[in-house]
Amino acid sequence: MDLFDSELRVIAAAEDLARTLGADANHTVAAAAMDTTGRIHTGVNVDHFTGGPCAELVMIGSAAAAGAGPLVTIAAVGDHDRGLLAPCGRCRQVILDLHPEALVAIPDKATGERSIAPIPALLPHAYRHPDAAPMRLLRFNARYREAVMNGTKTLTVRLCVINFK
Repeated sequence: MDLFDSELRVIAAAEDLARTLGADANHTVAAAAMDTTGRIHTGVNVDHFTGGPCAELVMIGSAAAAGAGPLVTIAAVGDHDRGLLAPCGRCRQVILDLHPEALVAIPDKATGERSIAPIPALLPHAYRHPDAAPMRLLRFNARYREAVMNGTKTLTVRLCVINFK
C-alpha cells in the first residue's frame, strides 16, 4: 500500500529517534505522531521493573503538553533496526479513547510492507469509555479546503480505501 507523504514523515521521525536509542536498555522504542496542524510529536518508552509507559503513551503525553489537537497519524519503531512495531493492547485502547480517528502505521508480517490502519480496526469490539469525548476529525482532499472553510461545501462522503485481510 502506498503511504502519503505525511504518513512517511511520521514513520521517518520515529525511525530517526529510534536510531538514537542504542545504548540505554530502558529506552528501546520510539514513537511519533502528527497532529492536525502538521506538527510531529515524539516520545520513547520508559522500561522499568515496575512497568512503564510505552513510547506511544509518552508521545501522547508529550503532544498534550505541547498543546496538540487530535493526533492524525501514529507510528512506533524499535531500536537496533527492529523496524515498525504495532501498538500493544493497552496503547491501542488509549489511542482509541483519546484519538479515535487516528491512523496507525503497522507492519505486515507476511509481506514486510508498511501499511496504515484506523485505530478502531486494530481493536475491534473495543470497550469505549463512557466519559470519553474526543474531538472528531474530518479528512478531505486539500483541493476542497477553501470550499469547506467558506461554507460552500457542506456535504462529504466517507471513503475507506484501506484493504484489510
